[in-house]
Amino acid sequence: MTFFEQIPTNGKILVLDLGFLGDTVHLLPAAYAVREAFPDARLSVMIAQHILPLLEVTPWIDEKLGYPRYPKGPKPWQDWGRIKRMRGERYDAVINLNGSDRSSILTALTGSPLRLGRRPDDGGPWFWNRCFTHPVEVPRGGIPVYRQQMEALRLAGFSVKAPRWEVALPDAAAETANLGRYVHISPFANDDYKELPADVLAQVVDGLREAQPDLALVISCAPTEREKRKLDVLLSQLDHKPDAVFPGNLDLVTFAGVLGRAALHMGADSGALHLAMLAGCPMVGWFRKYAAMEEWVPDFGHSRVLVGEATPGGVSGISASDVVSAAVQLLEQSR
Repeated sequence: MTFFEQIPTNGKILVLDLGFLGDTVHLLPAAYAVREAFPDARLSVMIAQHILPLLEVTPWIDEKLGYPRYPKGPKPWQDWGRIKRMRGERYDAVINLNGSDRSSILTALTGSPLRLGRRPDDGGPWFWNRCFTHPVEVPRGGIPVYRQQMEALRLAGFSVKAPRWEVALPDAAAETANLGRYVHISPFANDDYKELPADVLAQVVDGLREAQPDLALVISCAPTEREKRKLDVLLSQLDHKPDAVFPGNLDLVTFAGVLGRAALHMGADSGALHLAMLAGCPMVGWFRKYAAMEEWVPDFGHSRVLVGEATPGGVSGISASDVVSAAVQLLEQSR
């Protein structure tokens, strides 16, 4: 019998992934496939504690659990209380499509009789096989993470449909309520080499305003001092000021609502781009070329990705006109 066939139809299922924002967004289609396959089961999902509020948009999850992974996870001897509670739940099945060392050990310690795990490409550490009753092998790379995870479910016996982000987004923030059709821009990432150079960013914002004067512009950044400083610099360089600015003051759920109402999202390889994918927002993204890039690049029709080379001063080889042209094309298609 397959892993799928052994799960009780009204059992207790835990989907466990301790990754951060992008990992969680890519996890949700697989989690929803589990929900569809077992509508009468009690479905629990555990993700990193600091992004747990994101699961407010998934009312189909019965129990939403956070794990303190950021900025540093607990030592093993600090985690016995959590492990005891998890064992007390007596999960009928645990699904772990991440396969990291910490999440694999945690999967084993639940004591569940059915434990699905995705084997690391290198086979994993010596204890990995003991953590799972049903390992599956899906190579990393080549396709987005969410498609890899759907394939892992298929190998475990699930009847897999097209991936879906089934979410209930809130209304957009009050500052965007009366803007009409708008473009959201999230220009920064967690490192300079992932971003467009400052002068190119300014040309992108001004160029888009000139190419699409009927559209409102919304700019946001993360709540870090680094990004807020960079946002101030960008705003000082613009000939055309944006219609709304969010200097790191949006929570995850409200941010998703802003993206869900946008005509287009534009941004670097960052968490905002993954949230736009969750919200179903057309997007233009800029990436620096790296080995695992295909795992995180949006691969559906209403997206455009521009790829350059990483340099200390930002991504090179992408011009402002390239970005604006891609944005105008998508806006015309979505109109």
